[in-house]
Parts: sequence; structure tokens; C-alpha cells
Amino acid sequence: MSIKSGVRVFFHGLLVLVAFIVSSCTSDGLTEETAGQEATATLRLTFKLADDAVTRALSDNENTVNNVMILIFDSNEQLIGSKYVYGLSTTTSTTATVTTRVAAGCTVYAIANTGSASYFSGINTIEELNAVSTATLSGAAALGEGNSAVMEGSTPTDITEGTNSIDVPIKHLCSKLNFSIVPSSGITITGYRLCNAALGSYIIGSHTSAGITVTPPVNSSGDSYGNFDAVTLSSPTAGTTVTPPVYYVYENLAGSNSNCTTEQLRTEANAPAHAMYLEVYAKTSSWHSVYYIYLGGMTNASTPVMDLSNFNVYRNMNYTYTININGSGQSDARVTYVADNTTPVNGQFLFSDGTWGYYDANKTVIGIIFATSTSSTDQGHNYTHGYAMALKNAGPSSTTYQWYTSNGVNPTGTYFTAVNQIMGDKNGYTHTGKIQTTGYAAGIAATGYVAKDKNENTVIPTGTSGWYLPSIGQWYDICVNLGGMVTASRQSYTKSDTGWLRWYSEDDSSGKDYSSLCASAINVYLNALSTNGYNVDLFTNSNEYYWSSSECNSYSAYGARFASDGGMLLHSTSKTGTYRVRPVVAF
Repeated sequence: MSIKSGVRVFFHGLLVLVAFIVSSCTSDGLTEETAGQEATATLRLTFKLADDAVTRALSDNENTVNNVMILIFDSNEQLIGSKYVYGLSTTTSTTATVTTRVAAGCTVYAIANTGSASYFSGINTIEELNAVSTATLSGAAALGEGNSAVMEGSTPTDITEGTNSIDVPIKHLCSKLNFSIVPSSGITITGYRLCNAALGSYIIGSHTSAGITVTPPVNSSGDSYGNFDAVTLSSPTAGTTVTPPVYYVYENLAGSNSNCTTEQLRTEANAPAHAMYLEVYAKTSSWHSVYYIYLGGMTNASTPVMDLSNFNVYRNMNYTYTININGSGQSDARVTYVADNTTPVNGQFLFSDGTWGYYDANKTVIGIIFATSTSSTDQGHNYTHGYAMALKNAGPSSTTYQWYTSNGVNPTGTYFTAVNQIMGDKNGYTHTGKIQTTGYAAGIAATGYVAKDKNENTVIPTGTSGWYLPSIGQWYDICVNLGGMVTASRQSYTKSDTGWLRWYSEDDSSGKDYSSLCASAINVYLNALSTNGYNVDLFTNSNEYYWSSSECNSYSAYGARFASDGGMLLHSTSKTGTYRVRPVVAF
């Protein structure tokens, strides 16, 4: 695999904001008598495009200025004048009047398209302006779906008596990423995903000093970074070049690694935390691979040159990457390689013919693989490959069921009370069989019956267990392997030694919960199928509770709860409660 990248400055400066500052004073320079004098200055702003206009994802022009904030600071970095101008729709010119005073060593800032003067309320110094950021994005794709692009620029100047003319080049806070994925003959590109996009940006560029890693502002969910939805190509063709739509992203100042002197060394192990990368999914008839392409790789100069040690994606750039996929990458550290139908991969799809792999338009997906090994009991049934979760709930999507119609029963014959047992119980197939035998046969409406016989997804591939109610340990695997709930910064926290498992951020038992990430991460796989016509049931943080087949005691069984307060919990509850059922299958 080789990766070619070329970068050019985003419109070579893009816009030039020409500001004429006019005062009624004489043309003499600053003196003891004139320093500190009040004077009225008029700023005539003329916008000049340095290149042809390029439209955004919507119809609005990314170079259109709808509003602009002008801020003037003196040599002590104190605010001495400001003006917010709105109601514009221009790429040419406008005029604003700003009250300021004669002063030397000033800096004039122009910030376009923030949409509100309130961004700058209470700003009196450049240091305070440094802390101002954009409105954070709800998701990675929201920047490209917006109506205008935020731009900023500054220039130093002396404000003297008479007419003052200055140029303030303004630049986009965002950059554009262009990809062309070129496979060799016989290799099919099946999809791609852009990861670690910043969800916000500081407005002025003083945060981009060389060698400084900058964490973007956090959004309302406590996130600084987000992933775009994975794109699954519905009818991929071998050997055909894939050109994803242009991505709009904020700068990602992840840092550098001086040891990365070749493309082959730009791997996950060597990349700084939160460096932006593109996943590319490719396959042949005998293998499939995921390629991890780390972005940046250029200097932040007026004429950028390649710098493989640099993982920063800078603002106001137009990055173009040509990615050549020439083989499986089996021996390449940037690639995850799997020979098909030997070992499944979490997140792959289980097909109705009993095979598995990444999306194939010629096959019918029935489940999402969430574990790639099975319990010793299931191996004894010859289910040796893994487990997969159904695309829909059993019965109508929001229908709930009692685990049992009464408490005081123990159909599985087993209780699980310790947290390690919660994580380790993978025998949902066995539990469900016992629930169905001792429960439904005795006239009791049991979830085991619902999971096994009422699942709307009735396809049962040859060589599999058929649908059943997952154990609590299998729900743990769903949360971890599809929901991403165990990472370096998101470990599980045990509320007590009995019956509870809950996830918090940063290993902090009193901190912010991250279940919204769990639901969203699982939904990535479901949404990819939905866009290709599949009927799926998504997960939401609305106190959705899903039963497991594991019992805590005669009065309670375990379940998984996507809580409305943000908690992601695995815990026990009364068997007479009514909750949803999401079946799984062993294969």
C-alpha cells in the first residue's frame, strides 16, 4: 500500500479584508499630547477572493461573509474599539464605523460568520480573545452541513492621525479533506470512515504555535472529538476508484513524532493521541483488510512541504490525498488483515448463509458480530466462531416483556452475584433453553420464549444456535466490543461487589457518564445497514432497558440499561418488570 498526499493552501489566502481607518486628527505621529486621545475611525472592509469560489455541502458559498466582528487592541493588548456588523451577504465590500483612539502597536482582528456578537461579550484583552471558541458541533459531519464558514484574521498597525489603510487577510477556521482511494485490479473498496475530527475550534490562530498540542473545546456531551459515520458502499466494484465527498473539518493539532520518517511508520502505535485518520475497508475473495491512513504530514507554511513526523491538520488548508491500495497489507503495521471465514472480526456482519464479513450487497445481513470466541459450553454445541446481535428487537420495536410473570423462580438453576460473573457469563443459549423449557412449557410468559420464537428477524442460518436471549456477559461484550466502553480513558467502574456494573469517563466514579457514546457507537453499525435498506432498531438514552437471561436471585434477573441520566448500566432488577428483548445468535 502506498499513500500519496498533496496539500495546497486553501485558496492561497482566500480573502483579503482591506480596512481603511480614518480619523479627524492631523497626520503627526504619537506624542505625549496625542497618545490616549479619543478619535472616531471608519473601517471600510473590502473582501477580495484569491481564487474561484467553491461551494459547501449546501448551496451557500463558503467565502460569503454574513457578519463580521472587528476588534482593535492597543500595544498593551487592551481593547480600544469594536464593532459587530450583521445582515451581510457579500464577497466584495461593506463599511463599518468603529470608535477607537490614536495608539501605536495596535492589532486589528476581523472575525466573520460567528452569527452573534455575544461570542465576544466581556472580551477586553487579547488573552481573553484567545479563549473564545466556535459553537461546538453535535457531530463530526455538522461542520460541512452548515450555512457559512467562520473566518478570522489579524494585522498589526499604528493608528495615527489622519487616514490609516490596512489589509487584514482572513482565513477559514476549517480545512477541506479530499480523498481518492485507488485499488489495484481485483481489490474492492467496500467503505471508509474518517475518525478523530475536532468538534470545535478556538477562533484566533494563536493556538497553532509549532510544537504545541491543542485539545479542542468540548461539546455539551463532554466530547472534543468525534467520528464521521462509517460509509458502506452498496454496490462496490473491484478495481474501481472511490472518491468520497469532500470533508470539512476544524484543525486537529495532535502534535508530532520525530521517529516517523517514512509513511510505513505513521501507525497507531506511533501516532499522537487523537490524531485524525481515515479508515479504508477493502477486500478480495480471500481476504479483507482495514487500512488506517493518518492525516496531516505537511508543514504549516505558505507553501507547505511534506513532513511525515507532523500529525497536525491545520486550519485553512485544502488537503488532497491519493491512497493506493495495492495489496492486503498483511505485513503492514498500518493495516488490519483478516483471511475471510477463518476468524470473524467484531463489527462485521453475519449473513443469512452462515458466512460473515464486511458489507456485501449480494448477501443478506442478519446480525452484527460482537464477540469472536464462545464459551466452552457453546463450543460443545459446535458454535465456535462467535456471537452476533440481531438488527431488531423481538416483537415490535418498543414492545416490552416480563422476564417472568412472578418472582420466586429459578428456571436457569444458576445465580450470578459478583461483578466478575456478570462479565464472564456467556451462556445465554443454555439459559434461554432452560427458561423456555421450565417457563413457557409451564404456561409462564418468559423472555426466553420471546427471544427464541417471536424475533421478527426469523432467518436462522444453518450451523447456528438460532435466536436466544443474551446472557449479561454477552451484553457486556456488546457494550465493550461494539459500544467501545473500555478504552484508555473510559474504563468500567464497579458500583458494588454485587449486581452492578457502570461506565464512567476518566476512571472517575463520580464523573460524567458516557453511555451516549455506547448507544451512538452501536448505532454506527445499524445506521450503515439502514442506509442500505435494512429495517433496524436503534438504541437511545431514554431509560431503555434490555433483559438478559442471567439471574441474580429468585426475585431478580440482569439487564442492560441505556439510562436517561447518561448512565450505561448492567444490573439486576425485578423479574416482573417489563423491558425490551434484543436477541443474539451463536455461530
